[in-house]
Amino acid sequence: MMTAAELRARLGHLGFTIDSFTTMLSWDRRTIQRQAGGTTPVTQRTVDKIRELEQLANAQLAQWDAATENGTPIQIPRLNETVMPGELPPHWYLALAGRHIAKWGDETTIEWAREWELEDVQDI
Repeated sequence: MMTAAELRARLGHLGFTIDSFTTMLSWDRRTIQRQAGGTTPVTQRTVDKIRELEQLANAQLAQWDAATENGTPIQIPRLNETVMPGELPPHWYLALAGRHIAKWGDETTIEWAREWELEDVQDI
């Protein structure tokens, strides 16, 4: 089972706030707030979604690794994009870009995308 602190840490590692996580999934914000605050236990539904997002993040990072090996710049959406239900928020990409930079350092290039498109990421 996942603890409240672990839930917060995993959300942060994936680039989510409670608001962006619940908006993306169209879930009740108060429910996740209570889980993240330790007022109620973290549900299996929440654990499953976090693990699914972690797998998606690993797949995205693997694609970026291949792009970096080929010298292709990584493009991420600008942070002024709004979070829409069913879509990954821009901060997701920023968090993953940070992880990618930590691995590759100066061997990678991160750029702002002209348009925010989710062509390289599976649907949630």
